[in-house]
Amino acid sequence: MKRVLSSSLLAAVSVAVISCDQSKEDTSAIEQRLEELERGKIEDQKRQQALEQELADQKIAREWEAIERERSLIAEAKAHLEAQTQTNAQTDVLALAELEALRLRDEELAAREAQAALTQADLIEERSRLASEKLKLDEQALALAGREAGPFAQARDAEIDTVDYQFFNNALSPYGSWYETAEYGSVWQPAACSDPTWRPYSRGHWVCSDRGWTWVSSEPFGWATYHYGRWALLQDRRWIWVPGSEWAPSWCTWRSGDSHIGWAPLPPETLAYTHHAWDSRVESQYGIGASSFNFVDIGNFGNSISSYCLPVAQNTSFFQITTNITNIEIVNQQIFSGGPSYRGLSKSKKTQAPHSLLPNRT
Repeated sequence: MKRVLSSSLLAAVSVAVISCDQSKEDTSAIEQRLEELERGKIEDQKRQQALEQELADQKIAREWEAIERERSLIAEAKAHLEAQTQTNAQTDVLALAELEALRLRDEELAAREAQAALTQADLIEERSRLASEKLKLDEQALALAGREAGPFAQARDAEIDTVDYQFFNNALSPYGSWYETAEYGSVWQPAACSDPTWRPYSRGHWVCSDRGWTWVSSEPFGWATYHYGRWALLQDRRWIWVPGSEWAPSWCTWRSGDSHIGWAPLPPETLAYTHHAWDSRVESQYGIGASSFNFVDIGNFGNSISSYCLPVAQNTSFFQITTNITNIEIVNQQIFSGGPSYRGLSKSKKTQAPHSLLPNRT
């Protein structure tokens, strides 16, 4: 009897063990399947984000191309009409009307360019946000794989910066070269520097917006290099650009006088102070000299700058007859690029005031 009970008990225990093992196997299989589904969900999210970024990049690229085409058409039409008026003894009324229409098109295009620059800035900010989200998703994937995510999380800020700089690297490479410097690390130099007269903030025009003086560049890399980062003039390599992640309408120090206006890029040393206001002292604090400035006659400030920049050899003279008026402020957590008074320029008989994106501004 005891032997029979023992056998029955052993059989029951065996069945229980087998059932327990089977239950564990079933649970493990379910957990594994859930992890696979979760990993699939993460990959789908990442693919969706990448697709959205690509579509946004394509859209803004098409807008810049359209702006460049419109700019070329306006320039050609202006040149043709101006040639007609010069050859005719009497100025044709129709030609004048067409020139006025072109001027209005030019103003509309300037507003469009400024809006495109703002859109580009928003895209880069969104790219940083998505980069942060991607890192979080990668951490989840690591956790699902049974690995520690701690060190990865600790490097998050550095990784996001790397993502931003990698984006600039890819976007700017067609227009220049990247290399390492002892002073500033990885920097970019435009191919335009092969022309010894080339200078930053010299090919384009100024627009007065609700964020202050906004530089509208005619160069394909201008959306990045004149709104992010800083410029430096190296004796052996000419001008180089140092990446930065903070957007502004422009990063310039300003000088103004009765007859001339000048501006120069802020140096890379100012990158150490993010979300920082700057006044006229920035020039002496960082040793920004006359050679870094672009100067124009005050009457030409509202024109396309490349045609009216004065020779650098005369900068010392212009420097001596102008005063620093830099005024970069933080307004509602946004950078406001102050400089010459738009009201003063508009009222001055000496000046053709730049375009304004503020129709009610006086």
